[in-house]
Amino acid sequence: MCRWQSDVPDAHLLAADGMFAELGALAPGPEYRAADGVHPTPAGHATLAAARLRLVE
Repeated sequence: MCRWQSDVPDAHLLAADGMFAELGALAPGPEYRAADGVHPTPAGHATLAAARLRLVE
């Protein structure tokens, strides 16, 4: 796993890989959020956006 060190003191890391792995076990399946397993679909982007908003609120 790669850790990123930010020069911004209040930077937040969104662990998207773990989030997508957990969500992949749920219906409708992992292809719903990342059809090729890497690049997010529109639903995957929506999932990332919602998670990012929860992280910074």
